[in-house]
Amino acid sequence: MPRFATVLLLLLFIAPTARAQVVVTGTIRDGATGESLPAATIEVAGAGRGTISNTDGRFALRIEQVPAELIVRFIGYETARRTVTTAAALDIQLTPSAFELPELVVGSEDPGIEILRRVIER
Repeated sequence: MPRFATVLLLLLFIAPTARAQVVVTGTIRDGATGESLPAATIEVAGAGRGTISNTDGRFALRIEQVPAELIVRFIGYETARRTVTTAAALDIQLTPSAFELPELVVGSEDPGIEILRRVIER
C-alpha cells in the first residue's frame, strides 16, 4: 500500500506541471535607439499561433509547454529567435536591417501609352 500511495502522490505532482501553461511577457525594442516597436509579431515556432505587441511594444503570450522558441518579426528589422524556458519577462531588441533596392527611373509618359505604341509598331 505505501508504494501505491507514493506513486499516486508522484502522479498528482507531475501531471499538472506537464500540462501547465506559461504566460510569457516582454517588450520589443529597436536595438539601435531603444524605442518600442508597436505591432511587432511574436510567434511560437511550429505552433502556428502568436500575438502582436501593443503601442508600447509590450506583449503577453500563453505557451502550451516549455521550452519553446519565439520568432519575433518587424518590417525593416532582422528576425529574432528566443528560447523560452520560464515565465520570465523578455526584453527583445531587434536589429535594423537595410534593404538596397535597384534604381527607379520615373518618366513623364504613361507606361501604358508606350506599350500600345510598341504593339502598333509590330
